[in-house]
Order: sequence, then C-alpha cells, then structure tokens
Amino acid sequence: PPLSRLINQALPIMDDFARKAEQSCHMGVYDRGNVLIGAQINSPRGWSFSVQRGARVGLLDTASGHLLLAYADEGGYQRMLAEHTPVDGEVPITERQLVDILASIREQGYLERESAQSLGVVDISFPILGPDHTALATLTCPYIKRIDRHIGPSMPVVREHLRGAAAALSLTQGMGAA
Repeated sequence: PPLSRLINQALPIMDDFARKAEQSCHMGVYDRGNVLIGAQINSPRGWSFSVQRGARVGLLDTASGHLLLAYADEGGYQRMLAEHTPVDGEVPITERQLVDILASIREQGYLERESAQSLGVVDISFPILGPDHTALATLTCPYIKRIDRHIGPSMPVVREHLRGAAAALSLTQGMGAA
C-alpha cells in the first residue's frame, strides 16, 4: 500500500534527521477526519518528546493537521473539514484563525510555533508533497531545548535538517524523490 511504501522510505531519512538534530520526529497522514501518526523516531540522545506511532491527533489544532490542510487542493480541504471529528482535548479554533494560519503556512512553506498540546515544546513541521504539490504527509519535530550543559543543535539548524528531510521525501519536481 502507498502508506507502507512512504513509511519504508521515510524511516531512514527520519532516523538520519533524528541523529543530526538530536530531536525526535514523526510523520502524520490524513486519516478519516484527523491525523494518524504513521511513523515516529526518537532522539538518539535519550531526551526527547514523541507522539506514538498509531496515535490519532487533531486536524484543527496540530501542526501536522494544519500542514495537511494548507497543502490540500480545494476538494480535499473541504472533504477533510467535513469528515473532521474533534479528538479528546482538541483545542477549538475559529474559522478566521484557521484561514490565517493556513495562509501563513503557504507563505513560509512550513509551520513553527509553540505546541498547542504541550508546554515547552515548539512544533516545527514541513509538508511531504506529491507531484501535484498537495501534502501526502507531514514531518514534524516537537523541538525541546535542553537547559543542562549539553549544547545540541539550535532550532534554526534543526529546522533546516527537517526541511531537507521533507524535501527528500517529496515527489515534486526539484524537491527530491522518494
């Protein structure tokens, strides 16, 4: 199945990201109204924040969900909203807030913001694009900053590693190939 192929291609790239960035990452895909975490890699350093593989997270309050919506075609966008069912703990959002967030994502090409679910976590998320420039999936790093004596890669460095990983998995011309 296409999801299994994508996961198999993503795992070594995600593992490479985790080693370089010293952060965990996960891949989210749209599934029946919300986001399914299809793959997840922990930081090799022992300190990380992760979302379990197989978890279902909100479409309207997560970085992954916002990326999937921002990079959907109009029909896909409407279908996702129509199928959406809030998950436990989902943070409500107004239509205006959603429109503004999605416009910002399209302008920047990614999303970076404080997590709506966990204090002290900054979500950095990039789309994995198909040939039609719609999101097949997302790669998200729940970035945590260590405050002990270990100095790991900075958030801008982690962002660029994640950008490269998403580009390597994207099927758009000039962005890489899976």
